[in-house]
Amino acid sequence: MKTQSGFTLMTVAEFESWLASQRVTRGIRLVQLHHTWSPAYAQFNGSNHFTLQSNMKSYHLSIGYADIAQNLTIFPDGQVMTGRSLNTAPAGCVGANTNGICIENIGNFDVGGDTMTDAHKDAIVRVTAALLKKFGLSPESGVTYHAWWTEGGTSLGTYIAGRSCKTCPGTAFFGGNTRASYDKCLKPLLMAAMNGSYQEEEDDEVIEQKTVLVDGKEYTCECIEKDGHNFVKMRSLSQAGYDVVFDAARQLPAMTAPQCRAFVPDGDEAVQDAIDTLQETCGLEEQTIAYMRKYKYGDELVTKLAAAMK
Repeated sequence: MKTQSGFTLMTVAEFESWLASQRVTRGIRLVQLHHTWSPAYAQFNGSNHFTLQSNMKSYHLSIGYADIAQNLTIFPDGQVMTGRSLNTAPAGCVGANTNGICIENIGNFDVGGDTMTDAHKDAIVRVTAALLKKFGLSPESGVTYHAWWTEGGTSLGTYIAGRSCKTCPGTAFFGGNTRASYDKCLKPLLMAAMNGSYQEEEDDEVIEQKTVLVDGKEYTCECIEKDGHNFVKMRSLSQAGYDVVFDAARQLPAMTAPQCRAFVPDGDEAVQDAIDTLQETCGLEEQTIAYMRKYKYGDELVTKLAAAMK
Protein backbone atom coordinates (compact mmCIF):
# COMPACT_ATOMS: atom_id res chain seq x y z
CA MET A 1 0.00 0.00 0.00
CA LYS A 2 1.45 3.37 -1.03
CA THR A 3 0.08 6.90 -0.64
CA GLN A 4 1.09 9.81 -2.84
CA SER A 5 -0.54 13.09 -3.91
CA GLY A 6 -3.56 12.31 -1.75
CA PHE A 7 -4.21 8.93 -3.41
CA THR A 8 -3.59 5.44 -2.03
CA LEU A 9 -2.55 2.54 -4.28
CA MET A 10 -3.44 -0.98 -3.14
CA THR A 11 -3.53 -4.57 -4.22
CA VAL A 12 -7.00 -6.08 -4.35
CA ALA A 13 -6.39 -7.90 -1.07
CA GLU A 14 -5.30 -4.64 0.56
CA PHE A 15 -8.37 -2.92 -0.87
CA GLU A 16 -10.68 -5.54 0.61
CA SER A 17 -9.16 -5.01 4.06
CA TRP A 18 -9.18 -1.23 3.61
CA LEU A 19 -12.83 -1.20 2.56
CA ALA A 20 -13.89 -3.20 5.60
CA SER A 21 -12.48 -0.46 7.83
CA GLN A 22 -14.20 2.42 6.03
CA ARG A 23 -17.15 4.20 7.64
CA VAL A 24 -19.42 5.50 4.90
CA THR A 25 -22.25 7.70 6.11
CA ARG A 26 -24.09 8.40 2.87
CA GLY A 27 -26.48 5.89 1.36
CA ILE A 28 -25.03 3.71 -1.41
CA ARG A 29 -27.34 1.94 -3.85
CA LEU A 30 -25.31 1.64 -7.06
CA VAL A 31 -21.80 0.70 -8.14
CA GLN A 32 -21.00 2.42 -11.43
CA LEU A 33 -18.61 0.75 -13.86
CA HIS A 34 -16.76 2.91 -16.38
CA HIS A 35 -13.74 2.84 -18.67
CA THR A 36 -11.51 5.87 -19.02
CA TRP A 37 -11.13 5.43 -22.83
CA SER A 38 -8.24 7.86 -22.42
CA PRO A 39 -5.85 7.15 -20.79
CA ALA A 40 -5.80 3.69 -22.34
CA TYR A 41 -3.45 0.73 -21.92
CA ALA A 42 -0.87 2.40 -24.17
CA GLN A 43 -0.41 5.16 -21.59
CA PHE A 44 0.15 2.74 -18.69
CA ASN A 45 3.77 1.61 -18.32
CA GLY A 46 3.44 -0.50 -15.19
CA SER A 47 4.69 2.11 -12.74
CA ASN A 48 2.94 5.41 -13.53
CA HIS A 49 -0.26 4.84 -11.53
CA PHE A 50 0.02 8.11 -9.59
CA THR A 51 0.93 10.14 -12.66
CA LEU A 52 -2.13 8.96 -14.58
CA GLN A 53 -4.39 9.53 -11.58
CA SER A 54 -3.01 13.02 -10.97
CA ASN A 55 -3.41 13.88 -14.64
CA MET A 56 -7.04 12.78 -14.55
CA LYS A 57 -7.64 14.90 -11.47
CA SER A 58 -6.07 17.93 -13.14
CA TYR A 59 -8.28 17.48 -16.17
CA HIS A 60 -11.41 17.06 -14.06
CA LEU A 61 -10.60 20.21 -12.11
CA SER A 62 -10.04 22.09 -15.37
CA ILE A 63 -13.58 21.33 -16.52
CA GLY A 64 -15.15 22.49 -13.27
CA TYR A 65 -15.30 19.39 -11.07
CA ALA A 66 -14.55 19.86 -7.38
CA ASP A 67 -12.22 16.84 -7.34
CA ILE A 68 -11.28 13.84 -9.43
CA ALA A 69 -14.55 12.39 -10.72
CA GLN A 70 -14.21 8.78 -9.57
CA ASN A 71 -14.09 7.18 -6.13
CA LEU A 72 -11.84 4.36 -7.31
CA THR A 73 -9.55 3.60 -10.24
CA ILE A 74 -8.50 0.10 -11.31
CA PHE A 75 -5.35 -0.29 -13.40
CA PRO A 76 -4.34 -2.92 -16.01
CA ASP A 77 -2.05 -4.64 -13.49
CA GLY A 78 -4.99 -5.16 -11.12
CA GLN A 79 -4.03 -2.54 -8.57
CA VAL A 80 -6.65 -0.21 -7.10
CA MET A 81 -6.33 3.48 -6.28
CA THR A 82 -8.53 5.74 -4.20
CA GLY A 83 -10.01 8.89 -5.72
CA ARG A 84 -12.78 10.95 -4.15
CA SER A 85 -13.73 9.97 -0.63
CA LEU A 86 -16.34 7.23 -0.52
CA ASN A 87 -18.38 9.69 1.53
CA THR A 88 -18.49 12.08 -1.43
CA ALA A 89 -20.79 11.47 -4.39
CA PRO A 90 -18.84 10.99 -7.65
CA ALA A 91 -19.21 12.87 -10.91
CA GLY A 92 -19.40 9.70 -12.94
CA CYS A 93 -22.89 9.25 -14.31
CA VAL A 94 -25.73 11.79 -14.30
CA GLY A 95 -28.67 10.17 -12.55
CA ALA A 96 -26.60 7.66 -10.59
CA ASN A 97 -24.19 9.82 -8.59
CA THR A 98 -26.05 10.76 -5.40
CA ASN A 99 -26.13 7.21 -4.08
CA GLY A 100 -23.35 5.83 -6.26
CA ILE A 101 -19.76 4.65 -6.09
CA CYS A 102 -17.85 5.32 -9.31
CA ILE A 103 -15.15 2.90 -10.52
CA GLU A 104 -13.04 4.04 -13.46
CA ASN A 105 -11.10 1.31 -15.27
CA ILE A 106 -8.01 2.47 -17.12
CA GLY A 107 -8.41 1.41 -20.74
CA ASN A 108 -10.50 1.57 -23.88
CA PHE A 109 -12.82 -1.44 -23.89
CA ASP A 110 -14.80 -0.61 -26.99
CA VAL A 111 -14.53 -3.25 -29.73
CA GLY A 112 -11.13 -2.85 -31.39
CA GLY A 113 -9.63 -1.20 -28.31
CA ASP A 114 -7.65 -2.71 -25.45
CA THR A 115 -7.75 -6.39 -24.54
CA MET A 116 -8.37 -6.54 -20.81
CA THR A 117 -5.66 -8.29 -18.81
CA ASP A 118 -6.55 -11.17 -16.49
CA ALA A 119 -5.29 -9.14 -13.53
CA HIS A 120 -7.57 -6.24 -14.47
CA LYS A 121 -10.53 -8.56 -14.97
CA ASP A 122 -10.04 -10.23 -11.60
CA ALA A 123 -9.69 -6.90 -9.84
CA ILE A 124 -12.93 -5.57 -11.35
CA VAL A 125 -14.79 -8.66 -10.17
CA ARG A 126 -13.36 -8.65 -6.66
CA VAL A 127 -13.58 -4.89 -6.07
CA THR A 128 -17.15 -4.69 -7.34
CA ALA A 129 -18.18 -7.73 -5.29
CA ALA A 130 -16.54 -6.28 -2.18
CA LEU A 131 -18.48 -3.03 -2.62
CA LEU A 132 -21.75 -4.88 -3.12
CA LYS A 133 -21.18 -6.86 0.07
CA LYS A 134 -20.08 -3.77 2.02
CA PHE A 135 -23.27 -1.90 1.21
CA GLY A 136 -25.68 -4.83 1.23
CA LEU A 137 -26.41 -4.69 -2.49
CA SER A 138 -27.14 -7.46 -4.97
CA PRO A 139 -25.54 -8.00 -8.40
CA GLU A 140 -29.06 -7.93 -9.84
CA SER A 141 -29.81 -4.33 -8.93
CA GLY A 142 -26.64 -2.88 -7.42
CA VAL A 143 -24.48 -2.49 -10.55
CA THR A 144 -24.91 -0.06 -13.41
CA TYR A 145 -22.98 0.75 -16.57
CA HIS A 146 -22.62 4.34 -17.74
CA ALA A 147 -24.07 3.24 -21.09
CA TRP A 148 -27.40 2.45 -19.41
CA TRP A 149 -28.16 6.17 -18.91
CA THR A 150 -29.06 9.05 -21.16
CA GLU A 151 -27.13 12.32 -21.24
CA GLY A 152 -29.82 13.89 -19.04
CA GLY A 153 -29.73 11.15 -16.41
CA THR A 154 -32.67 8.95 -17.41
CA SER A 155 -32.17 5.24 -16.81
CA LEU A 156 -32.52 3.10 -19.94
CA GLY A 157 -31.69 -0.17 -18.20
CA THR A 158 -29.37 -1.18 -21.06
CA TYR A 159 -27.24 0.29 -23.83
CA ILE A 160 -29.29 1.70 -26.71
CA ALA A 161 -27.30 3.18 -29.57
CA GLY A 162 -28.41 6.72 -30.30
CA ARG A 163 -30.01 7.15 -26.89
CA SER A 164 -27.31 6.18 -24.41
CA CYS A 165 -24.96 8.98 -23.39
CA LYS A 166 -21.85 6.87 -24.04
CA THR A 167 -20.69 3.35 -24.89
CA CYS A 168 -18.84 3.32 -21.53
CA PRO A 169 -17.59 0.97 -20.04
CA GLY A 170 -17.06 -0.28 -23.60
CA THR A 171 -18.78 -2.40 -26.21
CA ALA A 172 -16.37 -5.26 -25.43
CA PHE A 173 -16.42 -4.89 -21.63
CA PHE A 174 -16.96 -8.41 -20.22
CA GLY A 175 -18.67 -9.43 -23.44
CA GLY A 176 -20.46 -6.16 -24.12
CA ASN A 177 -22.06 -3.11 -22.55
CA THR A 178 -25.72 -4.20 -22.65
CA ARG A 179 -27.72 -5.50 -19.72
CA ALA A 180 -27.93 -8.88 -21.44
CA SER A 181 -24.12 -9.00 -21.68
CA TYR A 182 -23.80 -8.07 -18.02
CA ASP A 183 -26.29 -10.75 -16.98
CA LYS A 184 -24.46 -13.37 -19.01
CA CYS A 185 -20.81 -12.49 -18.41
CA LEU A 186 -20.12 -10.31 -15.38
CA LYS A 187 -23.03 -10.89 -13.02
CA PRO A 188 -22.30 -14.63 -12.53
CA LEU A 189 -18.69 -13.77 -11.63
CA LEU A 190 -19.86 -11.21 -9.07
CA MET A 191 -22.27 -13.70 -7.56
CA ALA A 192 -19.49 -16.26 -7.30
CA ALA A 193 -17.12 -13.72 -5.71
CA MET A 194 -19.75 -12.79 -3.15
CA ASN A 195 -20.49 -16.39 -2.14
CA GLY A 196 -16.84 -17.46 -2.06
CA SER A 197 -16.82 -19.71 -5.13
CA TYR A 198 -15.06 -17.35 -7.52
CA GLN A 199 -11.75 -18.66 -8.87
CA GLU A 200 -9.54 -15.87 -10.10
CA GLU A 201 -7.10 -16.41 -12.93
CA GLU A 202 -3.92 -17.83 -11.48
CA ASP A 203 -0.76 -15.91 -12.16
CA ASP A 204 1.85 -17.81 -14.16
CA GLU A 205 4.17 -19.69 -11.85
CA VAL A 206 7.56 -18.09 -11.44
CA ILE A 207 10.12 -20.74 -12.35
CA GLU A 208 13.30 -18.71 -12.12
CA GLN A 209 14.62 -15.37 -10.91
CA LYS A 210 17.20 -13.46 -12.93
CA THR A 211 19.34 -10.60 -11.66
CA VAL A 212 19.48 -7.60 -13.97
CA LEU A 213 22.13 -4.91 -13.63
CA VAL A 214 20.90 -1.50 -14.75
CA ASP A 215 23.03 1.61 -14.27
CA GLY A 216 24.93 -0.06 -11.44
CA LYS A 217 21.82 -1.23 -9.58
CA GLU A 218 20.65 -4.82 -9.32
CA TYR A 219 17.03 -5.78 -9.91
CA THR A 220 15.33 -9.16 -9.72
CA CYS A 221 13.29 -10.19 -12.74
CA GLU A 222 10.73 -12.97 -12.46
CA CYS A 223 10.70 -15.57 -15.21
CA ILE A 224 7.69 -17.71 -16.08
CA GLU A 225 7.10 -20.65 -18.34
CA LYS A 226 4.34 -20.55 -20.91
CA ASP A 227 3.72 -22.88 -23.83
CA GLY A 228 7.09 -24.51 -23.27
CA HIS A 229 9.08 -21.25 -23.38
CA ASN A 230 10.61 -19.06 -20.71
CA PHE A 231 9.57 -15.42 -20.48
CA VAL A 232 10.71 -12.52 -18.33
CA LYS A 233 7.71 -10.65 -16.97
CA MET A 234 7.38 -7.24 -18.56
CA ARG A 235 6.45 -5.83 -15.16
CA SER A 236 9.85 -6.92 -13.87
CA LEU A 237 11.61 -5.09 -16.69
CA SER A 238 9.56 -1.99 -15.91
CA GLN A 239 10.56 -2.18 -12.25
CA ALA A 240 14.17 -2.48 -13.38
CA GLY A 241 13.95 0.93 -15.00
CA TYR A 242 13.10 0.15 -18.62
CA ASP A 243 10.28 2.07 -20.27
CA VAL A 244 7.97 -0.84 -21.01
CA VAL A 245 4.67 -0.03 -22.70
CA PHE A 246 2.02 -1.95 -24.58
CA ASP A 247 1.63 -0.99 -28.22
CA ALA A 248 -2.14 -1.23 -28.55
CA ALA A 249 -2.09 -0.80 -32.33
CA ARG A 250 0.21 -3.78 -32.82
CA GLN A 251 -0.89 -5.67 -29.68
CA LEU A 252 2.78 -6.01 -28.74
CA PRO A 253 5.06 -4.95 -25.90
CA ALA A 254 7.61 -2.27 -26.69
CA MET A 255 10.70 -1.25 -24.71
CA THR A 256 12.80 1.88 -24.82
CA ALA A 257 15.65 3.19 -22.69
CA PRO A 258 16.96 6.76 -22.34
CA GLN A 259 20.56 5.58 -22.62
CA CYS A 260 19.92 4.41 -26.20
CA ARG A 261 21.80 6.83 -28.46
CA ALA A 262 23.59 5.08 -31.32
CA PHE A 263 21.49 3.89 -34.24
CA VAL A 264 22.76 1.26 -36.63
CA PRO A 265 21.57 -0.05 -40.00
CA ASP A 266 19.60 -3.26 -40.23
CA GLY A 267 21.76 -6.31 -40.81
CA ASP A 268 24.58 -5.34 -38.46
CA GLU A 269 25.93 -8.69 -37.27
CA ALA A 270 26.63 -7.65 -33.67
CA VAL A 271 23.18 -6.15 -33.26
CA GLN A 272 21.60 -9.19 -34.88
CA ASP A 273 23.40 -11.46 -32.38
CA ALA A 274 22.22 -9.29 -29.51
CA ILE A 275 18.65 -9.36 -30.80
CA ASP A 276 18.76 -13.14 -31.09
CA THR A 277 20.06 -13.42 -27.53
CA LEU A 278 17.43 -10.99 -26.31
CA GLN A 279 14.69 -12.98 -28.01
CA GLU A 280 15.92 -16.23 -26.50
CA THR A 281 16.40 -14.95 -22.96
CA CYS A 282 13.41 -12.64 -22.70
CA GLY A 283 11.01 -14.84 -24.65
CA LEU A 284 9.97 -12.07 -27.01
CA GLU A 285 7.86 -13.04 -29.97
CA GLU A 286 9.10 -12.80 -33.57
CA GLN A 287 6.82 -9.89 -34.38
CA THR A 288 8.20 -7.90 -31.43
CA ILE A 289 11.73 -8.38 -32.74
CA ALA A 290 10.56 -7.27 -36.17
CA TYR A 291 9.06 -4.21 -34.52
CA MET A 292 12.41 -3.47 -32.88
CA ARG A 293 14.22 -3.86 -36.20
CA LYS A 294 11.73 -1.66 -38.01
CA TYR A 295 12.26 1.23 -35.66
CA LYS A 296 16.03 0.55 -35.44
CA TYR A 297 16.49 0.35 -31.72
CA GLY A 298 20.12 1.17 -30.95
CA ASP A 299 22.77 -1.46 -30.38
CA GLU A 300 23.42 -0.06 -26.90
CA LEU A 301 19.89 -0.94 -25.77
CA VAL A 302 19.75 -4.34 -27.42
CA THR A 303 23.21 -5.40 -26.28
CA LYS A 304 22.64 -4.18 -22.75
CA LEU A 305 19.35 -6.02 -22.44
CA ALA A 306 20.81 -9.20 -23.91
CA ALA A 307 23.84 -9.11 -21.60
CA ALA A 308 21.72 -8.32 -18.56
CA MET A 309 19.53 -11.37 -19.09
CA LYS A 310 22.34 -13.89 -19.37
